[in-house]
Amino acid sequence: MRFLGLLMVLVWCAGCGGILSTMFKEQKWSENYALAPGTESTVPKIVDGNPETIGKLKLPRQARAGLGYTMIPTAEATITLSEPKQISKIIILSDRMDGVQVHAYDARRDDWSLIKEVKGNLPPRLEIRVSVNTNKIRIKSQAIPGRGSSSTFGRLFHAGPRDVVAPTIKEVEIYGFVEI
Repeated sequence: MRFLGLLMVLVWCAGCGGILSTMFKEQKWSENYALAPGTESTVPKIVDGNPETIGKLKLPRQARAGLGYTMIPTAEATITLSEPKQISKIIILSDRMDGVQVHAYDARRDDWSLIKEVKGNLPPRLEIRVSVNTNKIRIKSQAIPGRGSSSTFGRLFHAGPRDVVAPTIKEVEIYGFVEI
């Protein structure tokens, strides 16, 4: 009797194996969408495929003009793919970023949605797992305080304008899954 029960379980598992294998097809990462033809960025050096080049995120016009800020501004870069893609992984290579927000553009709502926020000092290679279908990714990071704001007190309570330095990114990689 035990043998018959074991045999039935084995037959059942063998039959389910085919069903399970079709449900859970093996997947691998796509090519880097950021390097695909037609991809554009407001900071081209972050999608050039060379981590030796460094791109500075764009600061608001007032900070770029050297007019200073009483609050530390947010710098950003936008990457536009040639067509919407299902994105599953974003990798940001950077030695100089203090926190990051990653947004995806939702064309139906004509608005940006926050998909991931990481606070504090970032590792040199930040891997973010997401599940979003979009053709635009925006990366935001707070500017780095420049001269005149070296202490925490100075950064938080400095009453006058201060210099800021744009955060830098070496490379951004964007991937989805492809079925084998």
